[in-house]
Amino acid sequence: MPQIVLIHYGELALKRGNRAYFEKRLIRNIKDSLRDLGRVRMQRLFGRFLLETDEIPWPALQERLSQVFGISSFAPVAVGPLTWEGLLDATKKVLPEGERLSFGVRAKKADERWSRGRSETERDLGAWIQERTGWSVNLRQPDVWVRAEVANGRVIVSARRYPGRRGLPVGVSGRALALLSGGIDSPVAAWMMQSRGLHLSFVHFHSAPYTTRRSQEKVKDLARRLLCYQPSLRLHMVPFADLQQSIVTRTPEAYRVILYRRFMMRIANRIAHEDGAGALVSGESLGQVASQTLTNIHTVDEASELTVLRPLVGLDKETIIRRAQDIGTFEISIEPHDDCCSFLMPHRPVTKTKPGELERVEEDLDVAGLVNGCLENISTETFRLGRADIE
Repeated sequence: MPQIVLIHYGELALKRGNRAYFEKRLIRNIKDSLRDLGRVRMQRLFGRFLLETDEIPWPALQERLSQVFGISSFAPVAVGPLTWEGLLDATKKVLPEGERLSFGVRAKKADERWSRGRSETERDLGAWIQERTGWSVNLRQPDVWVRAEVANGRVIVSARRYPGRRGLPVGVSGRALALLSGGIDSPVAAWMMQSRGLHLSFVHFHSAPYTTRRSQEKVKDLARRLLCYQPSLRLHMVPFADLQQSIVTRTPEAYRVILYRRFMMRIANRIAHEDGAGALVSGESLGQVASQTLTNIHTVDEASELTVLRPLVGLDKETIIRRAQDIGTFEISIEPHDDCCSFLMPHRPVTKTKPGELERVEEDLDVAGLVNGCLENISTETFRLGRADIE
């Protein structure tokens, strides 16, 4: 028996003149997210889509659809001809098993060939359901909402609706490069920008061989987790230890972390240019640590030609943790690992800096040579949803 799903989107409906572009992108993303599971057929209705598949079981379909940005809700449905008997037959197929349930009926009419009005359809269908099941009517908070739509020469009936991730389809807002550290914050920042339609690639800075291999594998695990929301992504791994050693031996200790961050921005800008990314994404939260004060963030940004997006800047740690738990990155993030910024950390990092101050410190460094040295040894991997192998 084929699975038929009615998919609703939210803010895409507000796009007016370019709604078709957003709809096409969402359809493409849905198909991409299901490609490894089986084929689907999709039809555009007004303000929603109808998906049909003969190959994908409902549990797998439900899991994948719940992770596609742009979907506000979705429901398994039964479709019937534009007759009263067709409506009853479709309703039979979707009613759940259970005794002593309460229910309500909501109907929409968008086809003038349907002889009953909306209220009459709700009343008559409700009476039929009550007679058939013995359930009680509850129009405030029922156990089951039976939703019947009459449109396009057919009836569409559902009895279960599942929430989607909402937001915008990944890709409609362009491309960006996200800095992925392995901690709690950066995966959440990336997820939040995916939800606003950015297609992301990722960069991770590591201090091998002075840090363990597990820290790099952990970042790959986080990248695989974020594949749930974006069916393919690139992860760039940048060796950073030699650059850090140069900073340690040639600059004052208190400036180390800010210098690390400024060089990360320079390197990330070069990678973003190669990836066609128009912005960087970073996981700072204002005031959380010494490098994330307002003046230090400004000093770091001065080393970047691209805009740096910081979606967590106004969130506290508890809020970020809750979001990490919700999206499935928290348990990975809290695994022990060696972070590159914790390697050769200063005892008392500076909390207030100015760009000119750091530029003077950097005069003792071969900035271009250090950046190029990191880029020469970069490694890049591509991850694809549903594939165990990495390209």
